[in-house]
Amino acid sequence: MSETNKILVVDDDPGMCETLADVLTARGQHVVTAGRGRDALHELRDQRVGATIIDLNLPDISGLDLLERIRQASPSGRRGHPASGRRARRASARD
Repeated sequence: MSETNKILVVDDDPGMCETLADVLTARGQHVVTAGRGRDALHELRDQRVGATIIDLNLPDISGLDLLERIRQASPSGRRGHPASGRRARRASARD
């Protein structure tokens, strides 16, 4: 399976993870879920994914901190779109 068809969904709400997994799977994606930031980091050590969807309010680490850790651990050139991080920071500031 291509890593570009694999999406990691990180959310502490099991219903949200299930809903996103159902929608993405119906569109041909393979979905891996994690309920905490630490679980997400563990999943990313074990496998590569093409995209990550992160809840901003996780129980153990903020979604923005998780995003930064993922970026730091990514091999050179494998960064997410920078606008996604900026949009997340703006959204977090409004909350």
